[in-house]
Amino acid sequence: MLRVLLATGDVELDGAIASALAGKGAEVAGECRTREDAACAAAGRGADVVVLSPRLPGRTGVVELVRSLRAAGLRVVLLAGARADAAAQSLAREAISLGVYDVVWDPVIVDQVVQRILTPGAPGEVKVGHDEGITEPEKAAEEGGKRSVAFWKRLFSKREKERGAGGDSRGEPAPEWAPSHA
Repeated sequence: MLRVLLATGDVELDGAIASALAGKGAEVAGECRTREDAACAAAGRGADVVVLSPRLPGRTGVVELVRSLRAAGLRVVLLAGARADAAAQSLAREAISLGVYDVVWDPVIVDQVVQRILTPGAPGEVKVGHDEGITEPEKAAEEGGKRSVAFWKRLFSKREKERGAGGDSRGEPAPEWAPSHA
């Protein structure tokens, strides 16, 4: 069973996440009230995943904490803050560079947090800035679609040229009516 350490600094949010995880193959290994507690408790309580918010009080820097959690082999679900906030974007980018691929932006929705806990993200899936609103799989599909459209444009352009003005590829004039496809 997946063990989750909650380190959000929000008792109500921790409770909502714990309730939402019930019966879904995960259990709460504990809750932390400071960043220093999170660093010690993660390993001591046998956690697999840490849900971490920069709102969690403490003297340890959030990036330092992420680094130590990742070095201990723990997966981190980061509640980064507001996507429009430059500090939150910077934090997310640094966390990504440390191997955090599960980022949830404000407003935090419990179901999204649970989804990230149960379904780990992968490199390239994290969206940081407003200009980065398409994940890699979506981007690949979009580019594939563009390539497909470009292929068809080239194909039909070539056929139009072959037909010449008002004719078909055999050089015959185009009909004045369109055939029915019924």
